[in-house]
Amino acid sequence: MTGIFDEGTYEEGRVVLSPGDRLVLFTDGITEARSIAGDEFDESGLLRTLERCRHLDAQAMVDAIFDDVRAFAGGGLQDDATAVVATIV
Repeated sequence: MTGIFDEGTYEEGRVVLSPGDRLVLFTDGITEARSIAGDEFDESGLLRTLERCRHLDAQAMVDAIFDDVRAFAGGGLQDDATAVVATIV
């Protein structure tokens, strides 16, 4: 597990993935990226990007995520940002 804090509450669950599904992992540097106006990209921005590029391969999805986040944030990111997309085969 990543992001574990002593005071946090966590739930365990299972998801069945099928061939063609994508698993997207990301750090808060993606969702907490801020626009010049101070708005956050947040989970809804990420979901819009993923919906738009769901037909792309894994690397192209990662590229689209970073393109959209950088465009939203005016070209730069305020925090470290990581995105990993795995395609289930």
